[in-house]
Amino acid sequence: MNIIQKESPIYITTQLKENLQKRILANEFSVDTKLPSERELAQEYNISRISVRSAIKELENEDFLYKVRSKGTFVKNRQDFKIVSKKSISLLVSPPLRMSFFSTIISGIEEAASKNDYDLFLRCTNEDTFLEKKYILELNESKNSGLIIISGANSFRNAEFFKNLAQKNPMVVIDMFLGEIPADYVFSDDEKGTYDAIMHLIELGHTRILHLAGPKKNSTASLRIQGYKKTLQEKNIAIDTDLIRETDWSLESGYYETKKFFTNNKKRATAIFACSDEVAIGAYKAVKELGLKIPEDISLVGYANLDVGRLWEVPLTTVDQSPEKMGREAFNLLSERIERKRSFFEVKKIPVPTNLIIRESCGIKLKGG
Repeated sequence: MNIIQKESPIYITTQLKENLQKRILANEFSVDTKLPSERELAQEYNISRISVRSAIKELENEDFLYKVRSKGTFVKNRQDFKIVSKKSISLLVSPPLRMSFFSTIISGIEEAASKNDYDLFLRCTNEDTFLEKKYILELNESKNSGLIIISGANSFRNAEFFKNLAQKNPMVVIDMFLGEIPADYVFSDDEKGTYDAIMHLIELGHTRILHLAGPKKNSTASLRIQGYKKTLQEKNIAIDTDLIRETDWSLESGYYETKKFFTNNKKRATAIFACSDEVAIGAYKAVKELGLKIPEDISLVGYANLDVGRLWEVPLTTVDQSPEKMGREAFNLLSERIERKRSFFEVKKIPVPTNLIIRESCGIKLKGG
């Protein structure tokens, strides 16, 4: 029995369109076969005729169906389907591209798209939510086969627009979650990555670890806080909330919060775990200005494995997120939907494994490592 899930966040029109496409591709409705009438389909699926009419109209626009006046709607020859020529996807990038992490994700997407003969159209917003909204509305009217979104720190403000976009288009979101929208997600395993970093610092003897934790209302930062707390609890180390400091993702916020913490606190931390390598750069500068040395006085660990970390005077210990793999995974998920290898309703969330890169900034060599 063909069922429409009325409680689903996916539009009824989109559900019916997906179902009819499957039936056509499975040859339940063969070429030039007349489709059941709007009234019959409305009764079969227990939905309104308006929803049926909208779904049929979309299938006509995509050349699955054609109408004959006074006779009805018929299935088009599969050789004529536009799906054969639908080989372009759009990529909307919200974070600044100066960070090599996101540039490397894009490289992974481009590589996978090129190998599979897809054209890629890029739009960048540099964290401008108004520009992001403009592009979302434009993409909703585009003829591209699907969309990949690299969400940013402020993308949650446009969550409802992203939800509407995902109702009608195959979509994959990379990095940060945008709420309960019908899209696939690819993200680094941030809780595990943080767990490994904090465990390493604990093994080096640190129990007071300052966490420069990223912004509130951010899924990535939340997962890293969870990993931070989980590791301390596992080692029976009391969680001191004063050691968890909100930042953004910039070196300026890392500098400011580090300077403020060490200036105002008598119980100084012996290590810093930063939510990003850029924040770690700011923390490094602040520590040096305070007359402290890394790693002799303060151990420092970042996140993202940006190229700049290898070139420091004291090379940065960091967590690698395999950004190229994130890009390839995102394309693979999107192509599954575009080529109808998977149902519109089957949402996948793929965590990409992380890897701790140990360098001198954590003080491993001081411990004889």
